[in-house]
Amino acid sequence: FGTHCGTPPADWHALMGTNADWGMLKATELAAVATDLKGIDAWGACTLWLDKACMPQYPGLTAQCIMQLEEIMTLCDGVVIILTWNYFDRLWCVYEWAALLATRDPLDVRLCVETFMRPATRRLYVQVVRGFSVARAKCFVEADRAVLHKKIDEYYYSVAMFETFVRATACALLCLSATRCACRSEAHFAEEFTPWVLLAQELGMHELSQRLGSADPIQWRR
Repeated sequence: FGTHCGTPPADWHALMGTNADWGMLKATELAAVATDLKGIDAWGACTLWLDKACMPQYPGLTAQCIMQLEEIMTLCDGVVIILTWNYFDRLWCVYEWAALLATRDPLDVRLCVETFMRPATRRLYVQVVRGFSVARAKCFVEADRAVLHKKIDEYYYSVAMFETFVRATACALLCLSATRCACRSEAHFAEEFTPWVLLAQELGMHELSQRLGSADPIQWRR
């Protein structure tokens, strides 16, 4: 199951460079995942469920597929999340994030973020996770908001708990993703890993912050 934001951030070229092709970079990330899964000679055999390609774009059928989204997720063998810094701005994206992480082992989730996580964008990731709220999240089709609110009410205890779950899992998975770079030096650790530990603490997730803060990727590398 693949989840991603369908449109680039407004500041994409300003932060990634004028020659950075939005579609090409996302396709490259998917090709890398497929190669990891199937090998260099068979990566083309890897199939991926993407909403735009797999969901019929007709009012009646689309609505039926939306109501069956969780079932579709369970039929997929794995999860790929292409995480650009505007991902948490979109309510559909965030709902998919929560639905997937509520039912999957986080270690089975392939988070494609390193290509997009740069010094100029790192603060934006922290900022958007800190400020996430269902009310402020955007929908390309505003009518989808009522559908997603209904799903949140059905599957989660409350909107507030849904928001907490999203923020907590974001801090945890982004810490996990940061580990590979954070293990290189104290400076890398402070730049890549520590902001998520501090954000968890700021958000009142003290146990999560303590658990993340006890990680020692530099020592693990040794």
